[in-house]
Amino acid sequence: MHFHPTDIADIFKTALIQNGFAGDFHIDHATRLVNATDNSIYEVLPLAVAQPRDVQDIQLLLNVANQKQFSHLYFGPRGGGTGTNGQSLTDGIVIDFSRFMTRILEFNPKEQTITVEPGVILSDLNRTLQPHGLFFAPHVSTADRATIGGMIATDAAGKGSLIYGKTADHLLGLHFILVDGQEINTILNNTTLVINKLAQKISTLLMPVQDEIAARFPPIKRPLSGYNIRQCYQNNHFDFNYLIAGSEGTLGIIAAAKLKLLPIPKHKILLVVHYASFLEALEDAQFLIQFQPLAIEVIDEKIQKSAQTLPNWPTIEKWLNLRNKNTISNFVEFVADSEDVLKNKINLVTAALIAKSAHFVMISDHHKINQLWTIRSLAVGLASKMSGRAKPVAFVEDAIVPPQYLAAFVAELQQELDKRQLNYAMYGHVDVGCIHVRPALNLQQENDRQKIRPITEMVIQLVTKHQGILWGEHGKGFRGEFVPVVFGPILYPILCEIKKFFDPHNRFNPGKLTSSNTIPLTKIESVPMRGQFDQIIETSAQKKFSGALLCNGNAACFNQEPSNVMCPSYKVTKNRIHSPKGRAMLIKEWLREKAKNKGQESQAAENAFNALSGCLGCKGCAGKCPTQVSIPDLRTAFLEEYHRRYKKRNLRDLALGYIESILPLAASIPRTWNFIQQKKIMPSLGLVNIPLFKKPYSLRHLLKKLNVVIYSHPKNIKNLPANSVVIFADVFTGLLNKAVLIATIQTLQKIGYNVAIIYPRVSGKAFIVGGLITQFKKNSRQLAKLLNPLFSAAIPVVALENTITLMLRDEMNKFSMPLKGEVLTLAELLMLSQHKLNSFLSVNIAQYYLLPHCTEQAILPSEAQRWQNVFASFGATLEIKNVGCCGMAGAYGHLKEQQENSADLFKMHWVPELSNTVILATGFSCRAQVEIQLGKKILHPIEVIRGKDNEK
Repeated sequence: MHFHPTDIADIFKTALIQNGFAGDFHIDHATRLVNATDNSIYEVLPLAVAQPRDVQDIQLLLNVANQKQFSHLYFGPRGGGTGTNGQSLTDGIVIDFSRFMTRILEFNPKEQTITVEPGVILSDLNRTLQPHGLFFAPHVSTADRATIGGMIATDAAGKGSLIYGKTADHLLGLHFILVDGQEINTILNNTTLVINKLAQKISTLLMPVQDEIAARFPPIKRPLSGYNIRQCYQNNHFDFNYLIAGSEGTLGIIAAAKLKLLPIPKHKILLVVHYASFLEALEDAQFLIQFQPLAIEVIDEKIQKSAQTLPNWPTIEKWLNLRNKNTISNFVEFVADSEDVLKNKINLVTAALIAKSAHFVMISDHHKINQLWTIRSLAVGLASKMSGRAKPVAFVEDAIVPPQYLAAFVAELQQELDKRQLNYAMYGHVDVGCIHVRPALNLQQENDRQKIRPITEMVIQLVTKHQGILWGEHGKGFRGEFVPVVFGPILYPILCEIKKFFDPHNRFNPGKLTSSNTIPLTKIESVPMRGQFDQIIETSAQKKFSGALLCNGNAACFNQEPSNVMCPSYKVTKNRIHSPKGRAMLIKEWLREKAKNKGQESQAAENAFNALSGCLGCKGCAGKCPTQVSIPDLRTAFLEEYHRRYKKRNLRDLALGYIESILPLAASIPRTWNFIQQKKIMPSLGLVNIPLFKKPYSLRHLLKKLNVVIYSHPKNIKNLPANSVVIFADVFTGLLNKAVLIATIQTLQKIGYNVAIIYPRVSGKAFIVGGLITQFKKNSRQLAKLLNPLFSAAIPVVALENTITLMLRDEMNKFSMPLKGEVLTLAELLMLSQHKLNSFLSVNIAQYYLLPHCTEQAILPSEAQRWQNVFASFGATLEIKNVGCCGMAGAYGHLKEQQENSADLFKMHWVPELSNTVILATGFSCRAQVEIQLGKKILHPIEVIRGKDNEK
């Protein structure tokens, strides 16, 4: 009996559930699609996605798979999905460990060991270890989403490998499941018949070829991996852990790993050495290596130029003394447990640098060091921001040669790429001779796709010439096709025999690393590429939804860092559909189906809509995604088409879209509005936490009492006195939070401004969130007529809520028309008069804590520093706490179906910080969420600055 592939997946799922599978098993198209890409050029749609909860689930999965009717199914393990060569891509069943198998099983700080499940994220692990003064040393640039299982699978290295080596060097034991469900557990250190038989067979194969191994793979800092036949058998001893590390899931399944930990170095200093060119920086590698740094890293001119678009670049540029300078830098970090040892080492290296007239800066502040390393960790995404349709892509990006040959290798590589008239970006680990090169190709074009093989073969020739290997860090994946060439005719058959010992029927990641009679090695041009699927999307749609195509799969949005504002909906759901990458992929799939016009368009649109419905609109992705994919912008454009083509807006959608129009009316009839809410009219629409008007008051009367002019028409400008400032009062702050408005007015008056106000009116924020672009454009034109004359008259305009301020700067440019000037944030305006602040302001408390709005953190990080400077003006300390989203961004906290997630985000990100004495928050929604969740009021910074004695 023959079944359609999706039918057999459904039957397999039923069998798993009947046998007690406790995890999740997905056969829906959306989940499969999100698992069809990694950080490579490829796209392979899996048959299904299994998410086991524990080792029992893994064994059950394999036992069921060994039933006769399922014997043709095969599997590909997956962790963070950050691979650059399709290691975890399969058209079989993905086994995703990142969802549930994220536990620490045993921790022995005294012995400095820890045992973890494969889905544990590297940065999460190190954050847990930090209070104990320990860390897991291998450090990859994707640390905030790379899993330990994935790092073992590729034998990952990264920054610091000159000193610390690779993942395998820190591997003490594995709990490993074979294809028949049998276990090998080297964590327990008890030898079994299974491992003894395997060790004997493999040792018999490797013993006679030791000279061949030594001749083919010269000693370099990143020795051979996958299969690491060099280190797994040495001095007549077989080491199982070294064999599995780097095997990319082709031999079995890792259920747990015991890791060796190291003490965190107590002291560190970063030297940033400047050079006239990239090659000059590489040539200096040998000079710098002699001082035994932890790491030497570099980025080329193109990535550095791209880094200049980051929100925090002006600060970084100042730290590095790079203003008006065109240089390339080696980032050289030194660590030590003793301050004296570090000082002596730094004295030696700086004296040597000065002697050769080198230009460098020394950074000792840990916060600054971490910020600077962020530039290097974002290199993958920054390279993708290169202008033009052709983007730097990964397929030969981890060639490694001995460091003394690195500059010569790169010079020849650049000549070859230039000869082919290719643009490219480079970055990498100078200390170990590993350079990441990404040629820029437009993979929507067949002729560019055809360049992949000749470029790969050219790089193989060059690395061979310079005594290196093709894959020094990022594993092989579909590049396994070149394993026979690199290993040669004597060693490659041995690899195939090892594969046969473990997986005789090619059930694990078939077609990669080794071949068999039934399944040959996969040819790189036979693997579908993202560009092939994208090329059918109409040009106009590609332009309109360009952000979806910019997503390069680097998965920075999968991070679980509490201080990283991207992405709250993924953090709380752990569902990758609800990540920026997932949403971009589903929008792109809708565009593809729309272009095909074959009946799947409506379902694809529904999948995209469901994913976007969970977006908070915080813009964390716009600021933190390396390629700055803005899902809120994509959502706006998508919703306009979705509601026009597929489904009309319901009453709730309209209520949210027109809320800025409704609130001024509600303010005029506050008792009626409160009555409606108390009668649960809004909850019947699925809306909760609707604000009430607590104290009916006349805003106009209050403004008159404060001697504030209402600006409503350009003709009013002639009546504005000198030194005027106009407040754009949004309906939320202006009508629902009068304390902030009053405090702002009184503070500005005290420092000499004549204050006017634009009475609370529609800003357009709700329109843009709801995809009501036509209404947004109309409202923007009205705002422009009101605001542009003020800019022409050089009268500053300030907004109180920065989500509104940023909308006036950003979305108005993208979806309507740019204003002729820039609406200021409140902190920006106060900084203009900073010298006046300390003349009349004083505070009773010296220490305050500021929790910025998530949108500010993402795309206006300098705002928090401005508030710090303002508070410093009158002798107060303001500590910035960059926490994730509070769960109330946009309309999210008002949606009935999101209440649990909203509360969980608040507990996850905000509750740990609210024990501090005096917490301040700039966001209206943030302050509202604190009151909703805890019944506690917190202040806006301006309320502190204004002072209690002025409250009215």
